[in-house]
Amino acid sequence: MATETDYVWLAGLLEGEGCFLLTKQDGRLVPRIQLSMTDKDVVERAAKIINGNVNMNKLTKRGKEVWRTTTARPDNLVLILTRILPHMGKRRTIKIKELLEFLGGVPSRT
Repeated sequence: MATETDYVWLAGLLEGEGCFLLTKQDGRLVPRIQLSMTDKDVVERAAKIINGNVNMNKLTKRGKEVWRTTTARPDNLVLILTRILPHMGKRRTIKIKELLEFLGGVPSRT
């Protein structure tokens, strides 16, 4: 189980390197959190917190591996998004609230 410290660390990481997405999959909208970077150990730590898998996504122009983790399970997303929300900047807060409203977690307006 992730600790408050884990969620604060994750918030800082996702603020700079994460994506909060609403993508189309099989004709329906699917919200997700995604993180991609070349530091595998960091992606693995984030994956443990979000219950995601770690995959090698691609190579950079210089040949470094880019590692990715993602989660799209609604109950998991609501938990993670509500835990990191108080620690996020303005732009990410807006996006997170949109995803939470889509998921039925909280209203998007503050």
